[in-house]
Amino acid sequence: MRRVVALLGTCGLAVVMTGGCAKGVDSDGFTFGPVDPTNDTATTDGGTGPVDLTTSGVGSMTDATDGGGPDGSTDDGPAVTTGPDPSETGPGEGSSSGGMGSVCGDGMAEVGEECDGVDLGGLSCPDVDPTFTGGTLACTAGCAYDTSQCSTADNPIVVCQAVGAAINDNATTSNTIVLPAGQTGGTITDVNVEVELDHTYIGDLDIDVNMGGTSVVLFNTCSSEDNLHVIFDDSGGALTCASSDIGSTVQPASPLSAYGGATVQTNWTLDVADTASADTGTLQQWCLTITWM
Repeated sequence: MRRVVALLGTCGLAVVMTGGCAKGVDSDGFTFGPVDPTNDTATTDGGTGPVDLTTSGVGSMTDATDGGGPDGSTDDGPAVTTGPDPSETGPGEGSSSGGMGSVCGDGMAEVGEECDGVDLGGLSCPDVDPTFTGGTLACTAGCAYDTSQCSTADNPIVVCQAVGAAINDNATTSNTIVLPAGQTGGTITDVNVEVELDHTYIGDLDIDVNMGGTSVVLFNTCSSEDNLHVIFDDSGGALTCASSDIGSTVQPASPLSAYGGATVQTNWTLDVADTASADTGTLQQWCLTITWM
């Protein structure tokens, strides 16, 4: 012990034993004093070195920046994750939908929806099911296709209507065939019209057919012949007035191709106008034959 005291000096021993020495005490050329907490270095012969404040002023040989890695580096080892990184997003996070998915009822057909409101994805009845030939596709409140108004219409569509209406002098007799919803919606490729009527001196008559604002003149010729029963077809032969009452297939006064490419609509109207006096008659029946695609 005496040897240690001799080597360290009185204050040097005090540093070792108590961690401090009175300010200004000089021993063996070293000046000791209490550590200034505002200064983390102590002066030894004009040099500086880090001071570990946990040793009550005794200089430490450990680098203050050392994180305690086994090789003395500043690496403190693997970082400890205490929770999810707020900058990271998982499924449904950070997106506009918030993970909620499509919203039925917003008017837009989205993933998981067949349709939404009037947004049918550009499809029609035959697109949804090729067994449908026409009709109107709709959308349910649950964003699924509603095919209740789709149809498997015949092709061609053939509809005849008995009328029995009087044809009076200087008057027009009109009759409308109303196609059911399941028969409409196709694209017309050909139309034929059959007309059967009783009338003396058929030269008094002008006969037209109308659909969707388009009117086609079927008949406006002949003179003293009685009665008319023909099929008007663009591919038929020329009308011979002497044979106008035998069910011939004849060309109309204006081509029925005017309907080509139009959509099959519900209402088709036949107008029979008697433009003179003295002769009258009866519209017995008429028929439509519509070929479509």
